[in-house]
Amino acid sequence: MVGGPGPGEVTGDLIGDLIADLVQDLETIDVDASGLDLRHLDLQEVDALAGVLWTTDTVWPPGIAGRVRARSREIMPGTNR
Repeated sequence: MVGGPGPGEVTGDLIGDLIADLVQDLETIDVDASGLDLRHLDLQEVDALAGVLWTTDTVWPPGIAGRVRARSREIMPGTNR
């Protein structure tokens, strides 16, 4: 295409930029899972949980519970991130 995309056309680069912006925006949102029962969620990747607050009452899916605990740090008594 000569001169680049026309009005209203979406390119792969634009989509990539939009996705990168969305991921960056989502990383700034605080998620508080304190005391929630999450054992039935289909969570496979603990990297997706970076920054999530949780407490000792939070129940993680068995397949990732140990990894979540190992990658978290206590930020105040009984509360981890």
